[in-house]
Amino acid sequence: MKNKFGKKILLSMMVLFLSFSFGFFLNTKESMAKTTEKTITVTKGCTYKEVQEALDENASGKYKLTVKLPRGTYKFQGPLYVYPNTTIIATGSRIYKEKANGAMVESKLVKDKGGYNTNHDITIIGGAWDSTPTKNNKSGTETFRFIHSNNITIKNATLCNVPQGSHLIVFAGVKNAVVENCNFYGYKNYKKTNVPKEAIQLDICHSVVLVPTQQTVKWDDLPCENITIKNSKFHEFSRGIGSHTAINGKLHSNVKILNNKFYNLSEAAIKLYNYKNSRVEGNSINNTKVGILAYTAIEGTSGDFFQPLNKKVGKLPSNYNIVIKKNTIKNSKDTKNVFGDAIRVSGISSRQIPGVTIKQNKLYNTSRYGIYTTYARGVKIDGNTVQKTEKDGIELIDTVNANVINNTVSNTKLNAIAVSSGSNCATVTNNTVSSYGLSQKSGAMYGIMVWKAKGKSSKYIVIKGNKVNGKGSLNNRDGIRATASEYVYIKSNTIKNPDGHGVYVEAVKAASVKSNNISNSNNVGLIVVNCNGANVESNSLSGIKSDGIMVQFTSSANIKSNTVKLSADKTGIYVHGCAGAKIMSNKISCKTKSSGVIIAESPNHVNSGNVVY
Repeated sequence: MKNKFGKKILLSMMVLFLSFSFGFFLNTKESMAKTTEKTITVTKGCTYKEVQEALDENASGKYKLTVKLPRGTYKFQGPLYVYPNTTIIATGSRIYKEKANGAMVESKLVKDKGGYNTNHDITIIGGAWDSTPTKNNKSGTETFRFIHSNNITIKNATLCNVPQGSHLIVFAGVKNAVVENCNFYGYKNYKKTNVPKEAIQLDICHSVVLVPTQQTVKWDDLPCENITIKNSKFHEFSRGIGSHTAINGKLHSNVKILNNKFYNLSEAAIKLYNYKNSRVEGNSINNTKVGILAYTAIEGTSGDFFQPLNKKVGKLPSNYNIVIKKNTIKNSKDTKNVFGDAIRVSGISSRQIPGVTIKQNKLYNTSRYGIYTTYARGVKIDGNTVQKTEKDGIELIDTVNANVINNTVSNTKLNAIAVSSGSNCATVTNNTVSSYGLSQKSGAMYGIMVWKAKGKSSKYIVIKGNKVNGKGSLNNRDGIRATASEYVYIKSNTIKNPDGHGVYVEAVKAASVKSNNISNSNNVGLIVVNCNGANVESNSLSGIKSDGIMVQFTSSANIKSNTVKLSADKTGIYVHGCAGAKIMSNKISCKTKSSGVIIAESPNHVNSGNVVY
């Protein structure tokens, strides 16, 4: 019994082993078949059909197919359809597109069910993909088009010369794409066109109108994800990289635009429309209408904004997490004054764009603003250099919880830094400001400005630790000015050489002006007018050519422990129309014909412990 039982076990084990082995070898054989590498080198100068026949060898995607185009010239009369696991190497070749219909190269969609994996693992290396023969065509086209695809790589290639209304690359519902070391140029009438398009367009699979193709597509509102574009050039085109359409609640994500060069573009270099978790870093941008535009909407325009196909709007993020860092942007110019900004972050009240960081960029010579934000809640503007702007260097509108810190702003025609129109809870700290208000057309120009616009005031504003130098500014430019606002806190700023007032506060509910150092002002060093309440404390003023401190028509005025040194026969501290004012423990040095303290029409005031030298 033992032997029979043992034999049965042995026999069973042998059968199991053989079954396992057969299955193992079968699976291995199938796996090897799936990953077999195959290379086809087409004949130099061969026809479009012969190249397509080589690509069709991988129609089932079973090979890792490489199709090589020898150096030479090729003329294509239709689109090349590329299957999964395919590489095209065209180094040293020039490929002309002779017909406008379709793309030059397009990922093949077989029984498309939506999602990112209808096609995958496509690489294009090298080649000059030139659409010059179709450039005069009235309809648009694409050079490369990828829809519902995953793992796309394009490198060391040139894509150029398309008609108006065209893109050089379209990614629609694509995940994990890399574009590296490529050259993009050539858009017909790019300087005068009224149909600007992106050289690289990131699109959402919404409809054949938005994503033109001759293939059958399962439209599923799929955005792009994990797209990297780096070390490439974009020039003589209308736009560089981005999107001009968006679907409500569908956002492109994890887009990285790194170390590219953009120049001679007729509109935006980078246009991030409904993007999140994205980074724009190390790019050089020169001679565009706007350098970097990140937005959910542009105020006053509806834009190309569509509702989702399934009628279900996704929840908008509380933090878009967009970082714009270490870019150099020069010569952002727009004669129509619509753009002209180096960096613009824009939303509307119903579609804000919170969570943007603008850091360590160098921005020069703009026809509008250096940095301009609307409805960009929580924006952080940190360590940027802004020089030579026709309007404000940095402008915040309807931007709550903004942090403007460590920036250097100079040579601005209007204000260096401006906070307005409901930009509540903003902090403006440790910035260096000089040569502001250089325009002779307007008087409302200052180093740092808080003001009321569009019927909305700003409140809870902190202006702290800034260095403001008014040398070179035009007449009557204040160092820091806050008007028609609520709860403004101005502390520990250093203000030199203002042609106007050092600090000017008017019509502010509860202002605190404390521990500031003001020197060499041509007008009143520190003035507070028509405020509900004000604390003016521990400020140091020297070289003042007019009155030192002036407080007028302000209730609950507390003027304490200030040091004032006059350089003219004026008044150290002048209080007028302030019932219940307290003027205490101030030190005043003045000329023999000056007055130390003048108090007028201010009943129930306290004047105590002041020393006049």
